[in-house]
Amino acid sequence: MRIKIAIMLISVFMAGGFCFGQSLSTVIEDFKPSSVNQPGKVYP
Repeated sequence: MRIKIAIMLISVFMAGGFCFGQSLSTVIEDFKPSSVNQPGKVYP
């Protein structure tokens, strides 16, 4: 019984470690339109 609890706790802690894989920096929005876009068209 203790082994099952220990395995469950270890798996929860290991799975929780993946949640911190993302950075907390802000998104830089420096998008530029493509050079192949046709003027006045929604899609290239």
